[in-house]
Amino acid sequence: MLGSPKTGRLAVGGPRSFSGRLLSQFDLFTMETLKGCCWWFPWLGPSENLMPEAISRRLFAKIGTGVSLGTAAVVYSDDTPTQKPGPTEAPFERDYEAPDFKPSWSNPQLNRQLVQDFVIYAHSDLEMTRKLLDKQPALVNAFMDWGGGDWESGLGGASHMGEREIVALLLDRGARIDIFCAAMLGQLEAVKALLSIQPRLIDSKGPHGFSLHFHA
Repeated sequence: MLGSPKTGRLAVGGPRSFSGRLLSQFDLFTMETLKGCCWWFPWLGPSENLMPEAISRRLFAKIGTGVSLGTAAVVYSDDTPTQKPGPTEAPFERDYEAPDFKPSWSNPQLNRQLVQDFVIYAHSDLEMTRKLLDKQPALVNAFMDWGGGDWESGLGGASHMGEREIVALLLDRGARIDIFCAAMLGQLEAVKALLSIQPRLIDSKGPHGFSLHFHA
């Protein structure tokens, strides 16, 4: 578990993290950057958009998610926003024989922008998650590649954020539960059953590299 079992809060500014491990240079850089900047993350509520002296586990995860997704807009004191390029597809050319089966592509693919927005909203916004599901039910099992094969679904985002209401909505709409979601929900028997099939899952990584233990 992350944070204090009583308060769930993480003290910022010390050389060690909530788990007692030494903070990496990236951790310290991220914290100091946030302290020195006016910052805003689209999935945080209005009351969370001010940097406190201590932040909760959930808020820390939200900040980490923003950094890892590359969608957080950090505005420095001179009001000059830093902008990152949009997603690009890695170059590829077959160096092997093409498969015999040829997809018919009779239906259009889901729009990537819509999938991206849905996965982001599923991290924390129940009403927008429901609204987009009503608009396009197939989003429930859509995945977004944040780059380098960092695949994440709405369920994956809601699970590592501990958003039980959003998880419940997604499961009710047909989302495919996985071991990370089961761990977050405290479904110990389900987790044990999956580990009995593949013990190496104990070291598996979910979206953004979050471990199974993190979700628990």
